[in-house]
Amino acid sequence: MMVGGALYEGQENLLLEAGGPEWLTWREIANIIAEKTGRKSIKVIPIPAWFARVNRMVVKPFSGSAANIFAIGAFVADYQPRWESKGVVEKFNLPKQLTVPDYLDLNRQT
Repeated sequence: MMVGGALYEGQENLLLEAGGPEWLTWREIANIIAEKTGRKSIKVIPIPAWFARVNRMVVKPFSGSAANIFAIGAFVADYQPRWESKGVVEKFNLPKQLTVPDYLDLNRQT
């Protein structure tokens, strides 16, 4: 999607929210990965938004990129966005998006 946006020749000022092609919780993702890898379960360790914000402030003087990762974590923990990508995929004429099972099947190590 980022490459599609960078190469897009349109002139309009766009704000894109993109994700998908399906909306899953971390628990659902962990369950899919466990099923695909033959594990009984995978433990999900939630990080509260306040913890991510504190870590962002601690690491910011040393690593702007690490601070940005914690900022994204805090945003997602607070907001839990449900971004839809269908419109973005169509506008940028992108290939079919992969679901988590599709991705795991394509990248399976034998």
